[in-house]
Amino acid sequence: MMNPVKLGQLARTFDDMAGALQERIHKQELAEQALLNHAMQQTVVAALGQFAITSRDFGALFDQAIMFVTQTLEVEYCQVLELSPDKQTLLLRAGLGWKQGCVGQATIKADPELHEGFALASGEPVVVRDFSKEVKFRPSPLLQEHGAVSGISVAIGARSQTFGVLGVYTTRPREFSGDDVHFLMAVATVLALAVERKNSEAESQKLAAFAQLNPNPAMELNADGTISYFNDAALKLAPPICVHPWLN
Repeated sequence: MMNPVKLGQLARTFDDMAGALQERIHKQELAEQALLNHAMQQTVVAALGQFAITSRDFGALFDQAIMFVTQTLEVEYCQVLELSPDKQTLLLRAGLGWKQGCVGQATIKADPELHEGFALASGEPVVVRDFSKEVKFRPSPLLQEHGAVSGISVAIGARSQTFGVLGVYTTRPREFSGDDVHFLMAVATVLALAVERKNSEAESQKLAAFAQLNPNPAMELNADGTISYFNDAALKLAPPICVHPWLN
């Protein structure tokens, strides 16, 4: 019969082995889940990029981004804030999870002492595990009203101007991973490029309209001397084309 002391030691050994095995399985599951999440995030960014290229519907792009980000990161709230022309306020341009009437109406100050304003001013992703323990800034009234506890905010910055802020929030403490932050930054980059393209197209349309309505003659020549563009004023200066009667 085995000595009770040795029997106890054997039992503890088996317990330690079982604990180590469970821990190893848990780590493997976490690693597999992390790889799956990363792959999903890359797929979402690629899909949004394709949508931004093929669509001219700016509002639909924001809605798609909000939906994908909310589902991928499994958060309660997601928002796109648009900076006003005077750079004093941020409008809740698009979002999910917010109370009815907030999207398209709610505004907050673009104040660096507020979480979103801090992200806008810093130009860097701002991650918060618990707003109650944060000392650099405080949550905006909108976040306080909805009970946000943790979150990430990143600036949506185009070359010509800063558009606003993309943010996600939860009502429980959460440790966001580096992949989560990079994913949100990638989505913000897609939105920024779409904003830049829209601004460029609008500027091109203004220039084209100005040239066409300019009372002074204007034309553009190719390298071989052929005319590639002329406005109405230039057309009026062109000599009339003579057509022989027998060609009528």
